[in-house]
Amino acid sequence: MKHTLFYSLMILALSVVFASCSNEEKVVTMPALLQSNPENGAQDVDFALSEIVLTFNKKVGMSASDKEKLQLSPNVEIEDVAFSDEVLTLQISELAPETQYTLTIPGGVLVDDENHPVSEVTISFKTKALPVDETPDNVGMESEAFSLFKKIKVGWNLGNSLESYNEGLGNHMEAETSWGNPAVTKEMIDAVKNTGFNAVRIPVRWYPHVTDQNTMAEIKTEWLNRVKEVVDYCIDNGMYVILNTHHEDWLESHPLKSEAEAVLRKERNLWRAIATFFSGYDEHLIFSGTNEVEINWQAPTAANLEVQNQFNQCFVDAVRSTGGKNYYRNLIIQTYATNPDYAFDGLTFPTDVVKNRIAIEFHYYRPAGFSYMDFADYTETVYYWGKDYIQYNTGASNEQEDYVDWLFGKIKQEWVDKGYPVVMGEYGVVTPPKDKSDGNVNDLADTKRYYMSYVTAAAKKNGIVPVVWDNGTFYNPLYDGSFVEGKEYFGLFNRWYQMEVNNYSRPILEGILEGARTEYPF
Repeated sequence: MKHTLFYSLMILALSVVFASCSNEEKVVTMPALLQSNPENGAQDVDFALSEIVLTFNKKVGMSASDKEKLQLSPNVEIEDVAFSDEVLTLQISELAPETQYTLTIPGGVLVDDENHPVSEVTISFKTKALPVDETPDNVGMESEAFSLFKKIKVGWNLGNSLESYNEGLGNHMEAETSWGNPAVTKEMIDAVKNTGFNAVRIPVRWYPHVTDQNTMAEIKTEWLNRVKEVVDYCIDNGMYVILNTHHEDWLESHPLKSEAEAVLRKERNLWRAIATFFSGYDEHLIFSGTNEVEINWQAPTAANLEVQNQFNQCFVDAVRSTGGKNYYRNLIIQTYATNPDYAFDGLTFPTDVVKNRIAIEFHYYRPAGFSYMDFADYTETVYYWGKDYIQYNTGASNEQEDYVDWLFGKIKQEWVDKGYPVVMGEYGVVTPPKDKSDGNVNDLADTKRYYMSYVTAAAKKNGIVPVVWDNGTFYNPLYDGSFVEGKEYFGLFNRWYQMEVNNYSRPILEGILEGARTEYPF
Protein backbone atom coordinates (compact mmCIF):
# COMPACT_ATOMS: atom_id res chain seq x y z
CA MET A 1 0.00 0.00 0.00
CA LYS A 2 2.81 2.34 0.88
CA HIS A 3 4.50 1.61 -2.46
CA THR A 4 1.30 2.18 -4.37
CA LEU A 5 0.81 5.52 -2.67
CA PHE A 6 4.42 6.51 -3.35
CA TYR A 7 4.17 5.75 -7.07
CA SER A 8 0.89 7.57 -7.30
CA LEU A 9 2.43 10.66 -5.74
CA MET A 10 5.41 10.46 -8.14
CA ILE A 11 3.18 10.20 -11.18
CA LEU A 12 1.20 13.16 -9.96
CA ALA A 13 4.34 15.23 -9.44
CA LEU A 14 5.72 14.37 -12.87
CA SER A 15 2.43 15.21 -14.51
CA VAL A 16 2.54 18.62 -12.87
CA VAL A 17 6.09 19.17 -14.10
CA PHE A 18 5.20 18.12 -17.67
CA ALA A 19 2.13 20.25 -17.65
CA SER A 20 4.19 23.16 -16.48
CA CYS A 21 6.76 22.64 -19.24
CA SER A 22 4.11 22.38 -21.91
CA ASN A 23 2.89 25.82 -20.94
CA GLU A 24 6.35 27.34 -21.46
CA GLU A 25 7.36 28.71 -24.91
CA LYS A 26 9.61 26.53 -27.05
CA VAL A 27 13.26 27.69 -27.10
CA VAL A 28 14.17 29.05 -30.58
CA THR A 29 17.69 29.13 -32.00
CA MET A 30 18.00 32.25 -34.13
CA PRO A 31 20.06 32.09 -37.34
CA ALA A 32 23.45 33.74 -37.01
CA LEU A 33 26.77 33.98 -38.84
CA LEU A 34 29.43 31.60 -37.55
CA GLN A 35 32.36 32.37 -39.85
CA SER A 36 33.34 33.92 -43.15
CA ASN A 37 36.04 33.60 -45.77
CA PRO A 38 37.67 36.07 -45.86
CA GLU A 39 37.37 36.70 -42.15
CA ASN A 40 36.11 40.01 -40.83
CA GLY A 41 39.11 42.32 -40.45
CA ALA A 42 41.34 40.21 -42.70
CA GLN A 43 44.37 41.90 -44.27
CA ASP A 44 46.34 41.06 -47.41
CA VAL A 45 43.42 39.29 -49.06
CA ASP A 46 44.23 38.16 -52.60
CA PHE A 47 42.58 40.62 -55.03
CA ALA A 48 42.06 37.69 -57.40
CA LEU A 49 39.38 36.52 -54.95
CA SER A 50 36.23 35.58 -56.86
CA GLU A 51 33.89 34.49 -54.07
CA ILE A 52 32.99 35.24 -50.45
CA VAL A 53 31.77 32.31 -48.35
CA LEU A 54 29.54 32.78 -45.29
CA THR A 55 28.71 29.93 -42.90
CA PHE A 56 25.70 30.14 -40.56
CA ASN A 57 24.52 28.05 -37.64
CA LYS A 58 21.52 26.79 -39.59
CA LYS A 59 20.19 26.69 -43.11
CA VAL A 60 19.31 30.15 -44.50
CA GLY A 61 17.89 31.58 -47.71
CA MET A 62 16.58 34.78 -49.24
CA SER A 63 14.13 36.09 -51.77
CA ALA A 64 15.58 36.47 -55.28
CA SER A 65 14.32 40.06 -55.36
CA ASP A 66 16.49 40.90 -52.34
CA LYS A 67 19.77 40.18 -54.10
CA GLU A 68 20.17 43.87 -54.93
CA LYS A 69 20.21 44.67 -51.22
CA LEU A 70 23.56 42.92 -50.81
CA GLN A 71 26.37 45.46 -51.18
CA LEU A 72 30.12 45.05 -51.54
CA SER A 73 31.72 48.47 -51.48
CA PRO A 74 33.45 50.15 -53.16
CA ASN A 75 32.31 49.35 -56.68
CA VAL A 76 32.14 45.56 -56.69
CA GLU A 77 29.24 43.70 -58.27
CA ILE A 78 27.80 40.62 -56.60
CA GLU A 79 27.28 38.51 -59.70
CA ASP A 80 25.62 35.44 -58.20
CA VAL A 81 24.25 34.13 -54.89
CA ALA A 82 24.23 30.41 -54.07
CA PHE A 83 22.91 28.55 -50.98
CA SER A 84 23.90 25.09 -49.79
CA ASP A 85 22.45 24.22 -46.38
CA GLU A 86 24.27 26.48 -43.89
CA VAL A 87 26.63 27.98 -46.50
CA LEU A 88 26.07 31.12 -48.57
CA THR A 89 28.49 31.76 -51.47
CA LEU A 90 28.69 35.13 -53.20
CA GLN A 91 30.30 35.27 -56.63
CA ILE A 92 31.91 38.69 -57.05
CA SER A 93 33.47 40.75 -59.83
CA GLU A 94 37.12 41.70 -59.84
CA LEU A 95 38.67 43.32 -56.78
CA ALA A 96 41.32 45.99 -56.84
CA PRO A 97 44.62 45.78 -54.97
CA GLU A 98 45.27 47.53 -51.68
CA THR A 99 41.63 48.43 -51.13
CA GLN A 100 39.41 48.24 -48.05
CA TYR A 101 36.13 46.46 -48.84
CA THR A 102 32.96 46.10 -46.80
CA LEU A 103 30.23 43.53 -47.38
CA THR A 104 26.83 44.52 -45.98
CA ILE A 105 23.75 42.29 -45.83
CA PRO A 106 20.91 44.22 -44.16
CA GLY A 107 19.02 42.58 -41.33
CA GLY A 108 16.02 40.53 -42.46
CA VAL A 109 17.31 39.85 -45.97
CA LEU A 110 18.45 36.37 -44.91
CA VAL A 111 15.97 34.09 -43.10
CA ASP A 112 15.94 30.48 -41.88
CA ASP A 113 13.37 27.81 -42.79
CA GLU A 114 10.97 29.15 -40.19
CA ASN A 115 11.33 32.71 -41.51
CA HIS A 116 13.40 33.88 -38.56
CA PRO A 117 15.58 36.80 -39.73
CA VAL A 118 19.36 37.03 -39.66
CA SER A 119 20.64 40.23 -38.09
CA GLU A 120 22.71 42.58 -40.26
CA VAL A 121 25.92 41.01 -41.51
CA THR A 122 28.93 43.28 -41.98
CA ILE A 123 32.37 42.03 -43.01
CA SER A 124 35.36 44.18 -43.84
CA PHE A 125 38.67 43.13 -45.37
CA LYS A 126 41.59 44.69 -47.22
CA THR A 127 43.24 43.34 -50.35
CA LYS A 128 46.98 43.00 -50.64
CA ALA A 129 49.19 45.47 -52.45
CA LEU A 130 49.72 45.14 -56.16
CA PRO A 131 52.96 43.31 -56.95
CA VAL A 132 55.02 45.30 -59.42
CA ASP A 133 57.67 44.26 -61.87
CA GLU A 134 59.96 47.18 -61.07
CA THR A 135 60.41 49.39 -58.04
CA PRO A 136 58.16 52.47 -58.41
CA ASP A 137 60.08 55.43 -59.81
CA ASN A 138 58.62 58.94 -59.66
CA VAL A 139 61.55 60.76 -61.28
CA GLY A 140 60.09 62.79 -64.11
CA MET A 141 56.61 61.80 -62.96
CA GLU A 142 55.99 64.53 -60.40
CA SER A 143 52.82 66.01 -61.93
CA GLU A 144 49.47 64.80 -60.73
CA ALA A 145 46.59 64.81 -63.23
CA PHE A 146 45.41 68.41 -62.87
CA SER A 147 48.95 69.76 -62.98
CA LEU A 148 49.80 67.70 -66.03
CA PHE A 149 46.69 68.34 -68.10
CA LYS A 150 46.86 72.05 -67.40
CA LYS A 151 50.05 72.02 -69.49
CA ILE A 152 48.13 70.79 -72.57
CA LYS A 153 46.95 73.87 -74.44
CA VAL A 154 45.19 71.92 -77.18
CA GLY A 155 45.73 68.47 -78.70
CA TRP A 156 45.61 66.95 -82.19
CA ASN A 157 44.75 63.40 -83.30
CA LEU A 158 47.06 61.49 -85.64
CA GLY A 159 44.03 59.68 -87.01
CA ASN A 160 43.84 56.92 -89.61
CA SER A 161 47.53 56.09 -89.41
CA LEU A 162 48.76 53.71 -86.72
CA GLU A 163 45.24 52.39 -86.10
CA SER A 164 44.73 51.59 -89.80
CA TYR A 165 44.48 48.02 -91.00
CA ASN A 166 43.00 45.96 -93.83
CA GLU A 167 42.58 42.20 -93.61
CA GLY A 168 44.78 40.30 -95.99
CA LEU A 169 47.86 42.53 -95.91
CA GLY A 170 50.96 40.63 -96.92
CA ASN A 171 53.02 42.40 -94.26
CA HIS A 172 51.53 43.71 -91.03
CA MET A 173 53.86 46.72 -91.24
CA GLU A 174 51.88 47.91 -94.27
CA ALA A 175 48.95 48.68 -91.99
CA GLU A 176 50.04 52.27 -91.31
CA THR A 177 49.40 53.36 -94.90
CA SER A 178 46.50 50.99 -95.66
CA TRP A 179 43.82 53.67 -95.21
CA GLY A 180 45.34 56.08 -97.66
CA ASN A 181 47.59 58.26 -95.52
CA PRO A 182 51.36 58.40 -96.03
CA ALA A 183 53.74 57.12 -93.38
CA VAL A 184 54.10 59.53 -90.48
CA THR A 185 57.23 61.69 -90.55
CA LYS A 186 58.93 64.02 -88.13
CA GLU A 187 58.15 66.89 -90.50
CA MET A 188 54.42 66.22 -90.08
CA ILE A 189 54.65 66.43 -86.30
CA ASP A 190 56.84 69.53 -86.56
CA ALA A 191 54.13 71.22 -88.64
CA VAL A 192 51.47 70.37 -86.06
CA LYS A 193 53.65 71.76 -83.27
CA ASN A 194 54.40 74.93 -85.23
CA THR A 195 50.68 75.51 -85.82
CA GLY A 196 50.05 75.74 -82.07
CA PHE A 197 49.26 72.22 -80.81
CA ASN A 198 51.32 70.86 -77.92
CA ALA A 199 49.83 67.38 -77.54
CA VAL A 200 49.21 64.48 -79.93
CA ARG A 201 46.78 61.64 -79.40
CA ILE A 202 48.14 58.61 -81.26
CA PRO A 203 45.44 56.01 -81.93
CA VAL A 204 47.03 52.57 -82.30
CA ARG A 205 45.54 49.26 -83.35
CA TRP A 206 47.63 46.52 -81.77
CA TYR A 207 46.05 43.15 -82.50
CA PRO A 208 47.36 42.74 -86.08
CA HIS A 209 50.87 43.18 -84.66
CA VAL A 210 50.94 40.59 -81.87
CA THR A 211 52.43 37.11 -82.00
CA ASP A 212 49.27 35.44 -80.68
CA GLN A 213 45.83 37.06 -80.85
CA ASN A 214 44.45 34.53 -78.40
CA THR A 215 46.60 35.92 -75.62
CA MET A 216 47.63 39.44 -76.79
CA ALA A 217 50.67 39.05 -74.56
CA GLU A 218 53.51 39.78 -77.00
CA ILE A 219 53.72 42.61 -79.54
CA LYS A 220 56.04 42.22 -82.51
CA THR A 221 59.25 44.17 -82.03
CA GLU A 222 59.15 45.96 -85.37
CA TRP A 223 55.72 47.39 -84.61
CA LEU A 224 56.71 48.50 -81.12
CA ASN A 225 59.75 50.23 -82.59
CA ARG A 226 57.62 52.01 -85.20
CA VAL A 227 55.15 53.26 -82.61
CA LYS A 228 58.09 54.39 -80.48
CA GLU A 229 59.53 56.29 -83.44
CA VAL A 230 56.30 58.28 -83.84
CA VAL A 231 56.01 58.85 -80.09
CA ASP A 232 59.55 60.21 -80.11
CA TYR A 233 58.74 62.63 -82.95
CA CYS A 234 56.27 64.23 -80.56
CA ILE A 235 58.15 64.08 -77.27
CA ASP A 236 61.37 65.31 -78.83
CA ASN A 237 59.30 68.37 -79.79
CA GLY A 238 58.34 68.93 -76.17
CA MET A 239 54.81 67.71 -76.86
CA TYR A 240 52.62 65.44 -74.75
CA VAL A 241 51.48 62.11 -76.15
CA ILE A 242 48.26 60.21 -75.47
CA LEU A 243 48.78 56.59 -76.52
CA ASN A 244 45.74 54.35 -76.67
CA THR A 245 44.28 51.09 -77.96
CA HIS A 246 42.07 51.83 -80.96
CA HIS A 247 39.81 49.62 -83.06
CA GLU A 248 40.60 46.59 -80.93
CA ASP A 249 37.46 44.84 -82.15
CA TRP A 250 37.89 41.88 -79.79
CA LEU A 251 37.42 44.35 -76.92
CA GLU A 252 35.50 47.38 -78.21
CA SER A 253 32.61 45.36 -79.64
CA HIS A 254 32.35 42.97 -76.68
CA PRO A 255 31.22 44.72 -73.49
CA LEU A 256 29.39 41.53 -72.50
CA LYS A 257 29.32 39.77 -69.14
CA SER A 258 29.48 36.38 -70.84
CA GLU A 259 32.78 37.28 -72.51
CA ALA A 260 34.29 39.57 -69.91
CA GLU A 261 36.67 37.07 -68.31
CA ALA A 262 38.40 36.18 -71.58
CA VAL A 263 38.49 39.77 -72.85
CA LEU A 264 39.86 41.11 -69.57
CA ARG A 265 42.64 38.55 -69.62
CA LYS A 266 43.71 39.67 -73.10
CA GLU A 267 43.36 43.36 -72.19
CA ARG A 268 45.57 42.85 -69.13
CA ASN A 269 48.23 41.10 -71.22
CA LEU A 270 48.19 43.76 -73.92
CA TRP A 271 48.50 46.71 -71.59
CA ARG A 272 51.26 45.02 -69.61
CA ALA A 273 53.16 44.57 -72.87
CA ILE A 274 52.62 48.19 -73.96
CA ALA A 275 53.43 49.63 -70.56
CA THR A 276 56.56 47.53 -70.15
CA PHE A 277 57.97 48.64 -73.49
CA PHE A 278 57.31 52.34 -72.81
CA SER A 279 58.14 52.23 -69.12
CA GLY A 280 61.16 54.53 -69.39
CA TYR A 281 59.24 57.57 -70.65
CA ASP A 282 58.52 60.46 -68.30
CA GLU A 283 55.17 62.14 -67.71
CA HIS A 284 54.99 63.47 -71.29
CA LEU A 285 53.63 60.03 -72.21
CA ILE A 286 50.04 59.34 -71.11
CA PHE A 287 48.23 56.04 -71.55
CA SER A 288 44.54 55.83 -72.51
CA GLY A 289 42.81 52.51 -71.91
CA THR A 290 40.17 51.91 -74.59
CA ASN A 291 38.43 53.83 -77.34
CA GLU A 292 34.75 53.63 -78.27
CA VAL A 293 33.40 50.55 -76.53
CA GLU A 294 29.86 49.95 -77.79
CA ILE A 295 27.43 47.56 -79.44
CA ASN A 296 25.94 49.01 -82.65
CA TRP A 297 25.77 52.41 -80.95
CA GLN A 298 22.73 51.31 -78.97
CA ALA A 299 22.01 52.54 -75.45
CA PRO A 300 23.89 50.31 -73.01
CA THR A 301 22.43 47.89 -70.53
CA ALA A 302 23.52 47.97 -66.90
CA ALA A 303 25.71 44.96 -67.70
CA ASN A 304 27.39 46.81 -70.60
CA LEU A 305 28.22 49.71 -68.29
CA GLU A 306 29.58 47.35 -65.67
CA VAL A 307 31.87 45.67 -68.20
CA GLN A 308 33.20 49.06 -69.33
CA ASN A 309 34.01 49.79 -65.68
CA GLN A 310 35.83 46.46 -65.54
CA PHE A 311 37.80 47.38 -68.68
CA ASN A 312 38.86 50.62 -67.02
CA GLN A 313 39.90 48.91 -63.78
CA CYS A 314 41.80 46.21 -65.67
CA PHE A 315 43.71 48.85 -67.64
CA VAL A 316 44.73 50.76 -64.51
CA ASP A 317 45.82 47.62 -62.66
CA ALA A 318 47.76 46.28 -65.65
CA VAL A 319 49.75 49.48 -66.12
CA ARG A 320 50.47 49.88 -62.42
CA SER A 321 51.62 46.26 -62.14
CA THR A 322 54.60 47.00 -64.38
CA GLY A 323 55.96 49.41 -61.75
CA GLY A 324 58.76 51.86 -62.51
CA LYS A 325 57.49 55.15 -63.91
CA ASN A 326 54.23 53.47 -64.88
CA TYR A 327 53.37 53.25 -61.21
CA TYR A 328 52.90 57.04 -61.27
CA ARG A 329 51.93 57.56 -64.92
CA ASN A 330 48.82 59.62 -65.60
CA LEU A 331 46.10 57.48 -67.17
CA ILE A 332 42.88 58.15 -69.04
CA ILE A 333 39.77 55.99 -68.70
CA GLN A 334 36.72 56.09 -70.98
CA THR A 335 32.99 56.46 -70.69
CA TYR A 336 30.88 53.84 -72.46
CA ALA A 337 30.85 54.65 -76.20
CA THR A 338 32.84 57.74 -75.11
CA ASN A 339 29.40 59.25 -74.56
CA PRO A 340 29.12 61.27 -71.34
CA ASP A 341 25.36 60.76 -71.19
CA TYR A 342 25.91 57.10 -70.33
CA ALA A 343 28.47 57.88 -67.67
CA PHE A 344 26.85 60.34 -65.30
CA ASP A 345 25.15 57.42 -63.55
CA GLY A 346 26.99 54.46 -65.08
CA LEU A 347 30.68 55.25 -64.58
CA THR A 348 32.48 54.07 -61.48
CA PHE A 349 35.99 55.32 -60.95
CA PRO A 350 38.72 52.70 -60.75
CA THR A 351 40.56 52.25 -57.51
CA ASP A 352 44.21 53.11 -57.86
CA VAL A 353 47.40 52.58 -55.88
CA VAL A 354 48.31 56.25 -56.35
CA LYS A 355 46.11 59.29 -55.91
CA ASN A 356 45.06 61.90 -58.45
CA ARG A 357 46.51 60.27 -61.57
CA ILE A 358 43.36 59.47 -63.58
CA ALA A 359 41.41 61.51 -66.14
CA ILE A 360 38.17 60.71 -67.97
CA GLU A 361 37.65 60.74 -71.74
CA PHE A 362 34.59 61.42 -73.89
CA HIS A 363 34.11 62.36 -77.57
CA TYR A 364 31.96 65.17 -78.96
CA TYR A 365 30.45 65.26 -82.46
CA ARG A 366 27.26 67.21 -81.78
CA PRO A 367 24.99 67.99 -83.41
CA ALA A 368 25.81 65.04 -85.67
CA GLY A 369 24.05 66.66 -88.62
CA PHE A 370 26.50 69.56 -88.45
CA SER A 371 29.66 67.77 -87.37
CA TYR A 372 29.27 65.05 -90.03
CA MET A 373 27.28 67.08 -92.57
CA ASP A 374 26.57 65.34 -95.90
CA PHE A 375 27.25 61.97 -94.30
CA ALA A 376 23.98 60.22 -94.99
CA ASP A 377 24.55 57.33 -92.59
CA TYR A 378 24.19 59.57 -89.57
CA THR A 379 21.40 62.13 -89.62
CA GLU A 380 19.85 65.00 -91.51
CA THR A 381 22.48 67.52 -92.57
CA VAL A 382 22.56 70.87 -90.79
CA TYR A 383 24.89 73.36 -92.50
CA TYR A 384 24.89 76.15 -89.94
CA TRP A 385 25.57 76.35 -86.22
CA GLY A 386 25.49 79.22 -83.77
CA LYS A 387 23.15 82.07 -82.86
CA ASP A 388 24.21 84.20 -85.81
CA TYR A 389 23.96 81.40 -88.38
CA ILE A 390 21.15 78.95 -87.58
CA GLN A 391 18.64 81.26 -89.29
CA TYR A 392 19.98 79.93 -92.59
CA ASN A 393 19.12 76.30 -91.83
CA THR A 394 16.15 74.69 -93.51
CA GLY A 395 15.90 71.86 -90.99
CA ALA A 396 15.96 71.53 -87.22
CA SER A 397 19.13 72.70 -85.54
CA ASN A 398 19.53 71.49 -81.98
CA GLU A 399 22.45 71.30 -79.56
CA GLN A 400 23.48 74.90 -79.92
CA GLU A 401 25.50 77.12 -77.53
CA ASP A 402 23.12 76.60 -74.61
CA TYR A 403 23.45 72.84 -74.96
CA VAL A 404 27.26 73.00 -75.02
CA ASP A 405 27.21 75.18 -71.91
CA TRP A 406 24.83 72.80 -70.12
CA LEU A 407 26.66 69.57 -71.01
CA PHE A 408 30.17 70.84 -70.34
CA GLY A 409 28.99 72.50 -67.14
CA LYS A 410 27.52 69.19 -65.98
CA ILE A 411 30.78 67.41 -66.82
CA LYS A 412 32.65 69.97 -64.73
CA GLN A 413 30.24 69.52 -61.83
CA GLU A 414 30.20 65.72 -61.96
CA TRP A 415 33.86 65.03 -62.58
CA VAL A 416 36.24 67.98 -62.68
CA ASP A 417 34.98 69.48 -59.44
CA LYS A 418 35.32 66.05 -57.81
CA GLY A 419 38.98 65.71 -58.72
CA TYR A 420 39.04 64.22 -62.20
CA PRO A 421 40.30 66.13 -65.24
CA VAL A 422 38.42 65.35 -68.42
CA VAL A 423 39.76 64.88 -71.95
CA MET A 424 37.58 65.51 -75.01
CA GLY A 425 39.60 62.97 -76.96
CA GLU A 426 37.89 63.62 -80.30
CA TYR A 427 35.76 66.44 -81.68
CA GLY A 428 35.47 68.37 -84.89
CA VAL A 429 33.52 69.28 -88.01
CA VAL A 430 34.10 68.13 -91.57
CA THR A 431 35.70 70.62 -93.96
CA PRO A 432 33.67 70.61 -97.24
CA PRO A 433 31.56 73.66 -98.15
CA LYS A 434 27.83 73.65 -98.83
CA ASP A 435 28.37 74.62 -102.47
CA LYS A 436 30.81 72.08 -103.85
CA SER A 437 30.72 73.27 -107.43
CA ASP A 438 33.59 75.74 -107.02
CA GLY A 439 36.88 74.57 -105.54
CA ASN A 440 37.71 78.08 -104.36
CA VAL A 441 34.58 78.87 -102.34
CA ASN A 442 34.05 78.10 -98.66
CA ASP A 443 30.55 79.34 -97.87
CA LEU A 444 30.58 77.72 -94.40
CA ALA A 445 33.87 79.15 -93.17
CA ASP A 446 32.39 81.53 -90.59
CA THR A 447 29.96 79.10 -88.94
CA LYS A 448 32.61 76.36 -88.72
CA ARG A 449 35.19 78.76 -87.31
CA TYR A 450 32.66 79.91 -84.72
CA TYR A 451 31.65 76.35 -83.81
CA MET A 452 35.22 75.18 -83.25
CA SER A 453 36.10 78.31 -81.31
CA TYR A 454 33.03 78.06 -79.09
CA VAL A 455 33.34 74.32 -78.35
CA THR A 456 37.09 74.55 -77.68
CA ALA A 457 36.71 77.55 -75.36
CA ALA A 458 33.73 76.04 -73.53
CA ALA A 459 35.70 72.85 -72.99
CA LYS A 460 38.69 74.59 -71.47
CA LYS A 461 36.50 76.87 -69.36
CA ASN A 462 34.99 73.75 -67.78
CA GLY A 463 38.26 71.89 -67.23
CA ILE A 464 38.04 69.73 -70.36
CA VAL A 465 41.20 69.17 -72.43
CA PRO A 466 40.35 69.55 -76.16
CA VAL A 467 41.95 67.13 -78.65
CA VAL A 468 40.66 67.70 -82.19
CA TRP A 469 40.10 64.80 -84.60
CA ASP A 470 42.08 64.78 -87.87
CA ASN A 471 41.85 61.61 -89.95
CA GLY A 472 43.93 62.89 -92.86
CA THR A 473 40.95 62.78 -95.23
CA PHE A 474 41.62 66.19 -96.70
CA TYR A 475 39.02 67.99 -98.80
CA ASN A 476 40.91 69.54 -101.68
CA PRO A 477 39.17 69.29 -105.06
CA LEU A 478 42.17 70.87 -106.78
CA TYR A 479 44.30 67.82 -105.95
CA ASP A 480 41.91 65.06 -105.05
CA GLY A 481 38.92 65.53 -107.31
CA SER A 482 35.29 66.19 -106.48
CA PHE A 483 33.42 65.57 -103.23
CA VAL A 484 32.72 61.93 -102.39
CA GLU A 485 29.62 61.31 -100.29
CA GLY A 486 30.30 59.06 -97.32
CA LYS A 487 33.86 60.21 -96.72
CA GLU A 488 34.57 61.66 -93.32
CA TYR A 489 36.47 64.81 -94.34
CA PHE A 490 38.00 65.64 -90.98
CA GLY A 491 41.45 66.31 -92.42
CA LEU A 492 42.99 69.60 -91.30
CA PHE A 493 46.53 69.13 -92.61
CA ASN A 494 47.17 67.60 -96.03
CA ARG A 495 49.72 64.93 -95.19
CA TRP A 496 50.48 64.32 -98.89
CA TYR A 497 51.36 67.94 -99.58
CA GLN A 498 53.71 69.23 -96.87
CA MET A 499 50.91 69.45 -94.30
CA GLU A 500 49.14 72.08 -96.35
CA VAL A 501 46.26 74.01 -94.76
CA ASN A 502 43.76 75.25 -97.36
CA ASN A 503 40.78 77.60 -97.37
CA TYR A 504 38.49 74.80 -96.10
CA SER A 505 40.54 73.66 -93.14
CA ARG A 506 42.05 77.03 -92.22
CA PRO A 507 38.89 78.51 -90.63
CA ILE A 508 38.50 75.38 -88.50
CA LEU A 509 42.10 75.58 -87.32
CA GLU A 510 41.69 79.28 -86.61
CA GLY A 511 38.62 78.55 -84.49
CA ILE A 512 40.44 75.83 -82.53
CA LEU A 513 43.43 78.02 -81.73
CA GLU A 514 41.22 80.98 -80.87
CA GLY A 515 39.21 78.89 -78.40
CA ALA A 516 42.38 77.31 -77.00
CA ARG A 517 43.46 80.66 -75.58
CA THR A 518 40.85 80.14 -72.84
CA GLU A 519 42.35 79.17 -69.47
CA TYR A 520 41.43 76.10 -67.47
CA PRO A 521 39.66 76.61 -64.11
CA PHE A 522 42.32 74.64 -62.27
